[in-house]
Amino acid sequence: MVYSPLGVTYGFRSDLMLESFADYQKYHKKVNHKLQQLRGRLRLISKDTKNYKGQEKLLKVGPEDYQRNRLYGFLMLLLAERDMAYVESLKAGGRSRGFLRSSELKLMRARIKKAIKYCNRLESLAQVEDEDEDKNKWHIRAEIMIYEKLLRTEYELYGKKQVKYADAEKISAHLSLALCGVNFLVESKLLKEDVAEAIKSKYLYIFKEKANAFSSRDQQLRFANAISENSDDALLELLQAHGFTFSVPETESTKSQSRKISWRSYSATIEDGKVFEVYSDLEDLKGSNKLSNLNDKLLKWNKAIDLQKEYMATLEENTENNQILLTYLQYNAMLTSVERDNSLFDSLLAQWDRSANKSFTSRLNKYKEVDHIMKNLKSLLTQLMDLPGVYSDNDLTNQIFLLKTYYETSFASKLLADIYQSKKRYVESLAIHNNGLKLIENAEESLINWDEISLPAVLLSKKKIDSLKEFISTKWRSVIALAEHEKALEVPKKSLKFAPSLVDIIDTNISPKEVSLDNIFSLRPRLLPVPPKAFVYDLAYNYFSFADETPSFSDYSASSTEPATPKHDEPQGEQKRTKKGLFGLFGG
Repeated sequence: MVYSPLGVTYGFRSDLMLESFADYQKYHKKVNHKLQQLRGRLRLISKDTKNYKGQEKLLKVGPEDYQRNRLYGFLMLLLAERDMAYVESLKAGGRSRGFLRSSELKLMRARIKKAIKYCNRLESLAQVEDEDEDKNKWHIRAEIMIYEKLLRTEYELYGKKQVKYADAEKISAHLSLALCGVNFLVESKLLKEDVAEAIKSKYLYIFKEKANAFSSRDQQLRFANAISENSDDALLELLQAHGFTFSVPETESTKSQSRKISWRSYSATIEDGKVFEVYSDLEDLKGSNKLSNLNDKLLKWNKAIDLQKEYMATLEENTENNQILLTYLQYNAMLTSVERDNSLFDSLLAQWDRSANKSFTSRLNKYKEVDHIMKNLKSLLTQLMDLPGVYSDNDLTNQIFLLKTYYETSFASKLLADIYQSKKRYVESLAIHNNGLKLIENAEESLINWDEISLPAVLLSKKKIDSLKEFISTKWRSVIALAEHEKALEVPKKSLKFAPSLVDIIDTNISPKEVSLDNIFSLRPRLLPVPPKAFVYDLAYNYFSFADETPSFSDYSASSTEPATPKHDEPQGEQKRTKKGLFGLFGG
C-alpha cells in the first residue's frame, strides 16, 4: 500500500464517519495515543521536565533524519492532524449549539496556526522526495502541499478575529489549487477516489460559495484564473513538472448544438435563447453521477424551468411545443433529484452496514436519516408519475413503480428487519423479509422487457433488483430457524387463563413479555388458603358462645348500657384472677 498523507488524514476521518463532538474527541485521543507511541519509538521523549525546551529533540529533526526514517515525517503529519482534530471537535460542538463562542474561536485560531507550522516543517523535510530514485514518490510531497492549502483555508475561515471578514479571494485561490491537485492525482491513479470525494464533500461547496462559481463552466474558469495568477506556486510547479495541464473551456462551443430535443414519443424545439444556453451547459455535465455534479445539474435544470416559464408567460398562447419542452425539463429535474437522493441513499446504507458495532442510539439516528431520504425518494417518484406524458405511458410508469418499490423494500429489509433481529424479534424480522420479497417480485412482473428500461442504469437495472432479492433470500434463510425457535417458546393463550396476573406478581421483577391488557388483574376468583395466626384465633375465641350459654338480644342490649355483672355468686378475688391471662394463654 502506497503511503498517502491525505489518506491517513481526510480518508481516515471519512472511514470513521465522524459527526458529533464526542466522535471527534475520540479521534483526537486516538491520534494523541499514536503520537505518544511514535515519540517513544523515535526516542524523542524528554524526561527532563525542568529543562524541557533545552532538551527538546523534535526541533532538531532535519531532512537527513527524514531520509533515514520516514516516520519522522509521519510524526509531523500527526502533530498537525491532532490540532485539526481538536479544531473539528470545537466546530462540531458549535454546530450542535448553533454558534461558536469567542473562547472557542481563539482556541481554533491558535491550533490552526500550530498545524500550519508543523505542516510547513513537514514540507521542508519532504523535499528529499523529489531527489529520491523512486520517481513515484513525488505525489507524497504534492499531497502534503494540498494538505497545507486546506489548512490555510481553515485559517481564513476560522482563524480571523472576525469570521465574517474571511478573505473570499484567498479561500478560492487556495481551494482552486488544492482541488486541481486532487483531481490530477486521481487521474494519475496516485490518490484513491474515496479520499478525493471526502475532500470535495467538505470543501467544494465552500469554493463555490466564495468563488461565486456554481456551474461547472464557472468553476473551470475560476481554476484557470487561479492557475494563471499563481504560476509561481510550489504546488503548481510540482504538478506541472509531472504532466499537469489545464485548458480554459471554450465559451462558444455550444453554438453548433441542435435546439431539438426528443423524449419518449415526443419532440420539441428550444425557442428561447436563454433556455438553450442553460441547456447547453447541462450537456457538459451529462453522464456524471458524482454528488457535486448532480447538485450543479439540478440547479441548471431548475434554472431552465424558470426561464421557460418566463418565456411562456410572454406568449399570447402556449403552443404544444413549449408545453412538451416544459414537461421535459421538469421530468429531467425530478429525475436528477432522484439520482442525487439515490446517491445519498446508497451512501447511508453503506454507513449503516459499517455501524453494526455502534450504540443503538447512534444506529437509530442513522435510521432516521435513511428514513428521511427514502420518504423524499417516494415523494419525488410519485410526482414523477403524475407528470403529463408519464402517467399515460404504462411502460415508464411500471419502471418508476418498480424503483419506488425497490427503495421501500431496501429500507425495510436492510434497516427495519435488522433492528427487529437485533432486538431478538425474529418473527417480525422474517415477516418483513417475506413481505419485501413478494412486493419486489410482483412489481418486477409488470415490466415487459429489461432491455427497454428508460430510467438511468444507476437507478434501475436487473443486476440491482437481483442483488436485492438475493440479499433478502439470504437474510430470510438466516432468520427463519430463529423465528421458529421463538415461536416454539411462546406460551399458548389457553395456558394464560390460569397464569398469575400482574397484581399477583407485583412484588417481583416483571418483564415486558408478561404485560398484556387482559392480564392486569385476575378476572376469575382464585381461592387461596390463608394460614391463621395463634393470637388471632385466641382473640376470636373470646367471642365464641356455646348452646347453653347463648346470650339473648336483651342481654346484648343490656350489656351496652350497663356494666357487666357476674352471673354466678363467685368471690370477687376469683373473678379478678380469671382476667389476668393474656388471651387465655397464661394463667393468673
